[in-house]
Amino acid sequence: MISGYAQSGRGSEGLKLFDHFVTEEGFEPDHICFTTMLSACNHAGFLDRGIRYFNKMKKDHGLVPKLDQYACLVDLYARKGHLRKAKELMEEMPFTPKDIILSSFLSSCRIYGAVKLARETAEDLFKMQPHNVAAYVTMVRIYAEAGSWDEKFSVADTSHPKSRDICVLLKCLNLGIEAFMRLLGVLTYLVAASILLKGQMTEDYNAVD
Repeated sequence: MISGYAQSGRGSEGLKLFDHFVTEEGFEPDHICFTTMLSACNHAGFLDRGIRYFNKMKKDHGLVPKLDQYACLVDLYARKGHLRKAKELMEEMPFTPKDIILSSFLSSCRIYGAVKLARETAEDLFKMQPHNVAAYVTMVRIYAEAGSWDEKFSVADTSHPKSRDICVLLKCLNLGIEAFMRLLGVLTYLVAASILLKGQMTEDYNAVD
């Protein structure tokens, strides 16, 4: 029910339900419950409440946070723009971050334009999943949006098992971005021309009246 509330945009109601069961009904939550709660906070963007529930696990219920709960809190920090805090939590937690945690964090780095943190995270992903080109593509987009096309990847290293495919993909992506920018320029011109034409027609109409 709590998860359903969160996914339907009623996160506050889900949290109130959880608090009611714990304080009024004497319900004792387990790790799965706290993962659900932290996910609900993530969906609703409740950073402060997410931190509070995370701390309550051990303090009030004697539960040592596992990787799933850490992952939820890392994602919550990152989504709210607290990238450095999310990075510190990944370094401090007694688990090695999985690729899905790093990939999500990398996406948040792109949203907030954190190029340096993105590069550090991407390097970890490259080591974990050298055959997965998704991180390379995300980094190209981050560099493009930051105007840092002079940055280079190590994909030129032919020892990489997918270096040829990655280079082709990056070139295609570059061409696609350039084509999109040209199209955007044309659309901007057409919109501006339409606005000017509409204004001129209005003036002519008023002059006739």
